[in-house]
Amino acid sequence: RLAFYRRDLGADSTRIQSLFRRAQNGEVSVKRAVATRDGLLEVLRTGRVLAIALVDLRLLHARAARTSLLPRSYTGHYVLLVGAEGDRVRYRDPAADRAELVIDADDLHRARVAHGTDEDLILVAVDTSETAEALPPIRGV
Repeated sequence: RLAFYRRDLGADSTRIQSLFRRAQNGEVSVKRAVATRDGLLEVLRTGRVLAIALVDLRLLHARAARTSLLPRSYTGHYVLLVGAEGDRVRYRDPAADRAELVIDADDLHRARVAHGTDEDLILVAVDTSETAEALPPIRGV
């Protein structure tokens, strides 16, 4: 499976590391952390954060029974998490026909931590007067 990536992995790694170095020298806070289900919910509930999440599309839509048209293996897909109330997460999917969707936090967590996602998550503070340090920490770091 990794043979597909090996050809470009070295160049991509160098490029990404360079971008992270540039970000750290600027006004972008870059931190490596593991976001737990509850930690991510806590941050989303503040209403001051958006999160770009890499998910396995098959698991994201598993309850909606829309998986029959998808490949049987990992299908990476990015969604924008826009908020949370209780154990429900509001998100936007660029491939969906509705502007906003809702998913149970457990279902989102399964799709987000599935093999292949590397649990990729980018948090963006929507209120620029607030710093990243003012946001609640992601538990499980």
